Amino acid sequence: MIDANKYPKRALVVVFGTTPAVVTETIFGLAQRTPQFIPTEIHIITTLHGERIARQRLFEPETGSYWRLSGEYRLHLPKEVYIHVAGAEEPGCAIEDLRTSQQNQLSANTIGRVIETLAADPDCAMHVSLAGGRKTMSYYAGYALSIYGRVQDSLSHVLVNDPFEDVPEFEYPPFEPRMMMQRNGTQILSSNAHVDLPEVPFVRIGAALDRKLIPRGLDFSKVIERIDALLPILTGHAPIILDVKDRSLRAGTIQIRLDNQTTGFYWYLLENKELDTYTCTAAQAENLLDFMFRAAPTGIDGRIADGKFAKACKEPGLQAFVKRITKLASSINHALTEQLGQAGRHRFGVLTPQKNGKYRLSGDGKNVKILASERRSRKLHLPT
Repeated sequence: MIDANKYPKRALVVVFGTTPAVVTETIFGLAQRTPQFIPTEIHIITTLHGERIARQRLFEPETGSYWRLSGEYRLHLPKEVYIHVAGAEEPGCAIEDLRTSQQNQLSANTIGRVIETLAADPDCAMHVSLAGGRKTMSYYAGYALSIYGRVQDSLSHVLVNDPFEDVPEFEYPPFEPRMMMQRNGTQILSSNAHVDLPEVPFVRIGAALDRKLIPRGLDFSKVIERIDALLPILTGHAPIILDVKDRSLRAGTIQIRLDNQTTGFYWYLLENKELDTYTCTAAQAENLLDFMFRAAPTGIDGRIADGKFAKACKEPGLQAFVKRITKLASSINHALTEQLGQAGRHRFGVLTPQKNGKYRLSGDGKNVKILASERRSRKLHLPT
């Protein structure tokens, strides 16, 4: 287990419905751990109805259970607590209770943005509690942590032993034991209460993706759509398509824009597997240019190679030609990295030469399909 005390910021996120005890029970459980997790920030995500209950029962000055817990156990809890009302970031959309699909979506957006924001701070360790709120809110909290969570973040669900779940006044085991009353009138001693905070394991999906692939501030449903589009591609379960006419690589709903020359060069590598710049002759360079001028227009409107490229193919030593090829490869790899991250570049990018001067596609382009108005009937064989 990572020691959260190594982090200057420790944020506790609690999804809260109408039972304020989940907040104090969770804080109590974290304080009993070894090592302790004493939050420096507390974020409560709730509804308008839950906010009123929280302010009255938890945070009423002097009498609120949050302050009593902090004082009795000398926890030095933060004096400022952040209460995030679901939907409140949209004008007029703060939710009284979750009753509709739209309200569920708004709550998901609020939960996602709170956890996303906290996870963006490398100096912050986050603990998320699933104990309160409606089931969908708890689910969204766990799911959001799975997307944004890092190695220092954790997830739990608080449990209280029977019969204290049936004691309305129970909020945490008081420092000085006292008698409490169940709903049926039976009295029990508070020292018999036990608060358990089992760790809930979760898969850190976001750790497998470049963070920049998921733009900040998206609605939660859009985040899920984005990840759904990326994972099959990056795990090899879906190909990408070179759309020659559109000058792009398409991966599901993700479109990677190329220009005329990068489209032609990528297509050339798909058809011919490699380009060896060490042994490349002027005739081979002109053959590539011929491919880009004459073969590619079957799918591309207009020319795809410019005059400078044509001139570079005819210069002695082909140094300018090799520089242009290097630039094309770099442009393709940059475009892939921007949309699919390093994993996408490694799977679909152009492998640049280390010692042998050979340019080729990762996996020989087996994960790429070609979409063109016409396909060449044969591979282009370079003259020797």
